[in-house]
Amino acid sequence: QPRTFRLSRCEASYANLWRRAKTVALCRTESYTLKGFVRPNAERRNSVAAQIINQGHCSYKMKTSAETFCRNKYSVTGLCNRSSCPLSNSRYATILEDEGKLYLCMKTVERAHKPATLWHRVALHHNYAEALNQIDGLLSHWSRFIVHKSKQRLTKITQLLLRTRKAMRNNRSKIVTIPARRQKNEARREAKAQVAAQL
Repeated sequence: QPRTFRLSRCEASYANLWRRAKTVALCRTESYTLKGFVRPNAERRNSVAAQIINQGHCSYKMKTSAETFCRNKYSVTGLCNRSSCPLSNSRYATILEDEGKLYLCMKTVERAHKPATLWHRVALHHNYAEALNQIDGLLSHWSRFIVHKSKQRLTKITQLLLRTRKAMRNNRSKIVTIPARRQKNEARREAKAQVAAQL
């Protein structure tokens, strides 16, 4: 008679993952996550959220005559659609800027039960090329869409920061001279206005 083991809830879920891993390629990471694998209940939850957002009300949605935009700060494209919605995707990544520093924010299924630590922030290198390599390393087994849009957003925010720094550097106070003739004319007009006011 084979021995039976009593597994905890967490161990049972991991056992199911490893059972399914026979048909799915494993990616070599520290946590042994599965490449291209999304839990069925998470996938179902994503589709339900997308359906509610599309057909119902979303406080971040902003419709115009041409396009539907998303005002969520974690949106990677700023557009309201299924693939770039941070609410209806359980695995999501974006780039955020905070006081001149860039961060890669990642959301995974494993942190869904703790909303306080749902987004994992990683500080990116100040060098643009190094930051791109960092994104390639951290998002090596993510979808191409998320990786591509994250790099686009990094480029856009980097260019914005460069323009801002250049404008601040050039925006210095200038000494402007006032012509003596204009000062005399203005003083004369003021004196005439005071005389006319007394009358």
